[in-house]
Amino acid sequence: MNFFSHYLLHDSSDELSRISSIMPDIFIQFNKHWQQSKDQISNQNSRTLQSFSKGIEHHYLVDDFFHLHPWFLDQIEEYGLRIRALEDLSHIKKSHTLIHIFIEVVIDHFLVLKYQNELALKYDTLSQIPIALIEDILKALGYSPELIQENLNLYQIYLSKKYLMFYADFANLYKPLFFVTNRFTNFKKEDFAHPFFKEIYKEIIEKTPDFWLVLQNKLSLNK
Repeated sequence: MNFFSHYLLHDSSDELSRISSIMPDIFIQFNKHWQQSKDQISNQNSRTLQSFSKGIEHHYLVDDFFHLHPWFLDQIEEYGLRIRALEDLSHIKKSHTLIHIFIEVVIDHFLVLKYQNELALKYDTLSQIPIALIEDILKALGYSPELIQENLNLYQIYLSKKYLMFYADFANLYKPLFFVTNRFTNFKKEDFAHPFFKEIYKEIIEKTPDFWLVLQNKLSLNK
C-alpha cells in the first residue's frame, strides 16, 4: 500500500516505467499474473513492455529490501505485541499484517506531505497514459476479460479520486487499512479511533525521515 514510495524511489525519466512501479499495489492478482508471464514479457521486443517490466522489477526489489529490513521487522514485532495486549482490540486477527500495512500507509502519508508537487505530477502523468495501453499490458499478463475490466475500473477510480491525496490527513488513514485488511483481520473503521493507532502513528512518523533516507540511498535510481 506504499504507492508513493515506489513512485519516488523509481525516479526514472521513463514515465511508463515509473508509473508501472506502483501497479502491483493497484491491480488485483497482479503478483500471480506477473510470476506466470514475466519471462515472456521481458523477452518481447517491445519498448512499452520493456519499460513496464523495469518498473515492476524495481517494485519487487524495493519490497524485498523494505520487508526484510530490521527497522521494518522490529516495528511490526513491537507494535504487534502492543496491540495484542489491548483487550478492546483483541477481536483483531493477524495483527502483524495489520501493523505491516499501517506502517506502509504512514510512510506514504509522510511522503505525501513532504512531496506534494511530485504527487500532483504523478497524477498528471497517470492521466496522460491511455487506458488502452493499460488494457494491453493486462492482456499481455494473461488477465481474463472480466478481471481486466475490474482492474480498469479500479484504476480509473484511483485516478479520478486522486486516491493518494486522502493520505495527507491522518483521519483518512483508516481507509486503506480497512480496504486491504478487513476481510481477514476483523479490523473495523471504529477501531481506528482507539488511542493505540494515534500513539504508534506518532512514533512511526518520528522515525520515518531517517528510514526514508536509508531507502533513498539504497534503492533510488538516481542515488
